[in-house]
Amino acid sequence: MSRRRRHRLSQHLVALSIATALCVPPAWARDNQAGMPEPTPAEKAMQQDLDRANKTVLGGVVVGAAVGAVAGAFLAKLAGGNAKDTRNAALAGAVAGGALGGLDGYRTAKLEKAGNDQVRALQLQTADVDTETLRLRQAVASTERALAEREVALTALRDDVASGRVTADQAREQVKRDEQNLAKLNKTLETQKKTYDDHVKVANSFKVDDGAKRDSEAKLAQYRAEIDNLNRAISSYSGAVLAVSRV
Repeated sequence: MSRRRRHRLSQHLVALSIATALCVPPAWARDNQAGMPEPTPAEKAMQQDLDRANKTVLGGVVVGAAVGAVAGAFLAKLAGGNAKDTRNAALAGAVAGGALGGLDGYRTAKLEKAGNDQVRALQLQTADVDTETLRLRQAVASTERALAEREVALTALRDDVASGRVTADQAREQVKRDEQNLAKLNKTLETQKKTYDDHVKVANSFKVDDGAKRDSEAKLAQYRAEIDNLNRAISSYSGAVLAVSRV
């Protein structure tokens, strides 16, 4: 096969992969197709807000590096490069992606944008922390609404089991949606805790005076408070689910 034909085939495969990824339905839609109850509007809003919150600034940096590395290596292969060319292209792609070295890459990007002014770099990072906080705050609000709705339903289900109107097996089937909600919520909590810890590490790496640090610390405290709010909501929801399973 000629190089030109291989190039065209590769382009088709990439396009097909992208199209396939775009056509994959969200998790709640796949679950519904499998016979699970369809989520309520409040649950759908919660899922969407959690997905938005989990697209963190730091996470985007890491993904940018990975995509850059793959794209660089792929293009080198298409151009007929050898193993060394491919490796070098992957490295260059990772740098272009913006995150070689993870947090170091993020910190370096802030410094470069700030003209190596550490106070300004910290301010830029603080703006990112503010963005993370606002996204999470919205997710927590919609989560609290959805979970309040589900806790009422779970209380009614627990009473139905206790009175014999619903069997324990039937109840277990009905709480599967809640177990899936909890799995997503706990994964979100882990992501947010790690993102917070990473932001703290980056903030502490800048050499600035106490005045510049105070605003950063205040914004980080607000972010941590939203994480704690999410943790409390999850704990309350877990208790309601557990109460049904114990009947």
